[in-house]
Amino acid sequence: MPTTEAAVVDLIRASLEPASRAAVRRMDSPACRVVSEVLRGDMRDGGTDGIVFLAVGTAIAAAVLTETWADAQDQGAAHFLDAFAATLPPGERTLSQLPPVLRSFLVPGERAAHELLAEIWIADQENFFDVVVAFGDFAANLITALAYKRIRTVDESFEQLESTLRIFAGEG
Repeated sequence: MPTTEAAVVDLIRASLEPASRAAVRRMDSPACRVVSEVLRGDMRDGGTDGIVFLAVGTAIAAAVLTETWADAQDQGAAHFLDAFAATLPPGERTLSQLPPVLRSFLVPGERAAHELLAEIWIADQENFFDVVVAFGDFAANLITALAYKRIRTVDESFEQLESTLRIFAGEG
């Protein structure tokens, strides 16, 4: 199993692959396979450290990219997240969980990310899996948008994320 920081980067890179978007079954999605590999490692180790770090690390990566995108668009992160949430269909279960977690990193006074993620985990572990994959997709979409708008190349985005994740993991 890759290091925890590497698993976050692997998830986001896998989310950039067209096969992740086109997959009908989870096992056909490269992004889902990354999450499954982390979960298998946790089962082997008898814990949840891998999936917890993957969830929090991928949420942090998405938050960093959200802030970069919002700044480049001359809008606050909260406004961007509100606009994103407004585009979701009523009753959308997985994607609707992203904005509150992202706001927890970007907007002072919001509930803590670990509380929100714990609630998702406790309520439905299968949905938690989907939320982790959705954070990878969200981050990948922002990386693509940043590159398309020539704000930051894909490589520059990954360099920023790897540096941030090393700090988060206590290595930087």
